[in-house]
Amino acid sequence: MQSYRKFGAMLSLGCASLLVAACSGPKVEQCIERMWEPTGTRQGFELVDVVSGEVWLTKDWTVQDFEKFDLPISQALWLKNDPRTGAAQSGKFLRSPGCEPGQFTYMQAHGREFLHVVDLDGLPRELDDKGLIRAVQLNKHHSLNFDEGAQIEVLSDPSGQRFVLIARTLLEVEDDPSLPEGWSLESFVLAAPFKVQLDGKVSVLRMDNEDSFQGPLPADAIFPKAP
Repeated sequence: MQSYRKFGAMLSLGCASLLVAACSGPKVEQCIERMWEPTGTRQGFELVDVVSGEVWLTKDWTVQDFEKFDLPISQALWLKNDPRTGAAQSGKFLRSPGCEPGQFTYMQAHGREFLHVVDLDGLPRELDDKGLIRAVQLNKHHSLNFDEGAQIEVLSDPSGQRFVLIARTLLEVEDDPSLPEGWSLESFVLAAPFKVQLDGKVSVLRMDNEDSFQGPLPADAIFPKAP
């Protein structure tokens, strides 16, 4: 399985010949005013350009076919994120990184259309000495909606910052994440709809079971918890 875990190692290659190859092939349309309208599924498949840090998303795949797919030599410095499913009931991207609101950057590659959804900002790093949580900073413009009656999971770090479960892997892993000392995880049902805005610089925390928590939430954010 390729994931952000390999991102740092691949960056260190620094091979000029591979860099030239990685920059050819896909057709890109930058910052056009056409809304992205994917299928209703929560499943998503991402390709990561290791050199630029750009992350490209499509929903036009199946887990089985995505697992069988190998990136061509022309994208030697790209990698596949693990196939994932969203935790929120609905949501939308507000724009692609580097674009104005309502503008999106698209890529046609491998017979599919991809949306530029994220710019990674630096290398992933481990937050504890056991490697239970890996963190990476990124830039994105994403709005997510959790419905009334939905279950939501909130991760708190030792300083009290809170992060919401946004996505889970579709691969077979352990059900529950392991928590370092001082961290806590709360799961509850919402008494009313709740919106999460991930607009700008975002921290992504990957657990040892590949759950992805994102935030931090504003300090004054209040969850409407069902009794």
